[in-house]
Amino acid sequence: MQNLLLRSSTLLGLFGLTLAGGNAGLAQTLSLSPAASTAASGATSTYTIFLTGGSNLSGFDTNIIIDPIYLSFVGTAPFISATTNPFNAQIRDGLTSAGDLRVAFGDLGTTAVNNPGTTALGTFQVNVLKTLPTTGTALSFGPVGSANTGGSEVADASTGANVLKGTTGARLNPPAAIPEASQATVLGLCLLGLGGLAFTARRRSAQR
Repeated sequence: MQNLLLRSSTLLGLFGLTLAGGNAGLAQTLSLSPAASTAASGATSTYTIFLTGGSNLSGFDTNIIIDPIYLSFVGTAPFISATTNPFNAQIRDGLTSAGDLRVAFGDLGTTAVNNPGTTALGTFQVNVLKTLPTTGTALSFGPVGSANTGGSEVADASTGANVLKGTTGARLNPPAAIPEASQATVLGLCLLGLGGLAFTARRRSAQR
């Protein structure tokens, strides 16, 4: 039990540091899926956080940044850990501000985590507060660096170094606008309809 507590305390301390370098052979990346989607005002969108690559890992600590003018996180603890999340101890799941969700998980097992492929860490949801701009609204990870200052980290179990190499965010766009019919088109359709009515009336008159 003491070993588990010590490992947890060490992990918390490591996440509080800005650590550069790390094992150059690792290529850990964090990404959001779907990378691009559409949603109207009042809709709720779900995103999954993925971790790709890595060996001898002890945990991750990241910030998810959104524009609070257009989006809001759902709930006070928005992140829902996936069954595939290899890090079994939740350290942080909460909002540091309206537009910043911080999530941190570590491993309290006796061995470090190896992640040779792409693994779903968990999901979160956002509400669309108003009509999105045509250029879309970005959801992004904090830059590679200390999560204490709004960044993102993946820690090496042996050295504590931040071995995260990059992140990939997502974009939420408004639904495609339905083009309005031009005045000429509307007038043409009206004349076509009137012409059809006149033809039908003449035909009925001739049949009497």
